[in-house]
Amino acid sequence: MEQAVRVLKVAIAGCTGRMGERLVALTRADPALHFVGGVRTLAGRDTMVTSTAEQHPGGSKKANGEAVRTGVSQEPGTPGKDDAPGVYTSLDELIDESGHKPSVVIDFSNPAGTMSLIPSCIRHGVALVIGTTGFTPAELEKVESAARDIPLCIAANFSLGVNLLIRIVGEVAASLGEDFDIELVEAHHNRKVDAPSGTAVALLDSIATATGRRTCTGSDEEETTSEIHPEKMVLVHGRESRNAKRRRGEVGVHALRMGSVVGEHSVMYASDFERITLSHHAETRDVFASGAIRMAKWIAHRPKGKYQVSDMLFEKRKTSRTEV
Repeated sequence: MEQAVRVLKVAIAGCTGRMGERLVALTRADPALHFVGGVRTLAGRDTMVTSTAEQHPGGSKKANGEAVRTGVSQEPGTPGKDDAPGVYTSLDELIDESGHKPSVVIDFSNPAGTMSLIPSCIRHGVALVIGTTGFTPAELEKVESAARDIPLCIAANFSLGVNLLIRIVGEVAASLGEDFDIELVEAHHNRKVDAPSGTAVALLDSIATATGRRTCTGSDEEETTSEIHPEKMVLVHGRESRNAKRRRGEVGVHALRMGSVVGEHSVMYASDFERITLSHHAETRDVFASGAIRMAKWIAHRPKGKYQVSDMLFEKRKTSRTEV
């Protein structure tokens, strides 16, 4: 008799959104994962991820359409992929109604949804991967506090390439020094509301940290320049002035919004003699979903604490260095 293959149980918060739908599709297509259900956001609708309960003898459906349980029998610990998981109003309800406790929740909902999800994750000891953005400082404190009780990762971008770029842009800036001007250009679709992007901010923070500075926005009136304040990395968002000459140490930040661009980020370093460009281009939103899923697999059985995508990316490198 063949031994049953154990799979990782995953729940997805915000599963009816654009990113959530891709997460559901990729999770269900991964033989190492089992999607046990979704948790709707506070602003979400009660919609089904699938509506196949009628196809399974013994399947039942809640009157309001929030949850589905099927009559397919499974061996303990080896859930089948043909189940029809539903959308639940909370993680507590998902566990009670489905009979499955996920090992990890991937959250791409909204700040309010994340805040309601955290206590349940702590209560059930479920790891949490957060891709939601737009938190207030107070909400971020709650996220930080949750990492004392469960394994948790929060990131503005789960693309593996972007997280590699975030790491190296700072190292390059520190290595090249002040003789190289730095400019950042990011591009996204014409429906994106914030600028610069969260990824652009993370790239700028990496450069500032690596060069021992902190970011700020400069202006002619305030005379906030890196020459006067060497501890500051002055950000100039676009340039439009009769006196727009670059000042030493400033970083230009430019946001493009056009068409259906998924996401592009380029950091340029230029001296009087040469120019270096580090770029990342996202071809599809699946790059973010697949990165979050990879992080979920990695973090699910880790000790409690806050983790970054870079911890996963560079784990093997750190281990090999320790063993030397």
